[in-house]
Amino acid sequence: EKTQKIWEPFSQFWMAAAEWSTCHATWMDGTFTNLDPEEVDKTCNNCFRTVFKSVKAFEGKIPELAASALALKTDIDGFREYAPLVQALRQPGMRD
Repeated sequence: EKTQKIWEPFSQFWMAAAEWSTCHATWMDGTFTNLDPEEVDKTCNNCFRTVFKSVKAFEGKIPELAASALALKTDIDGFREYAPLVQALRQPGMRD
C-alpha cells in the first residue's frame, strides 16, 4: 500500500502525458470533421487537472520532473483555449 501511494503521482502523470500525446496528435493530424468536441473538452480538462496536481507534487522534490510536468501543463493549457472553438464549430447546426 505504501509503495502504491508513493508511485501514484508518477503513474498518474505518465498516464496523462501518454493520453495527451496520443489524443493531441490525433486531433492535430486527423480530420476536423471526425473530432468529438465533448471528448476533446473532457480529455483536455482531465489531463490538465492531473498534470496540474503533478506539478504541485513534484515541485521542490524532483525538479526535472516538475519541469516536464510544467511544460506539459503549458502545452495543454495552450490547446484548451481552442476547445470552445472546436465545440462551436462541431455543433450539429454547423456540421452541414
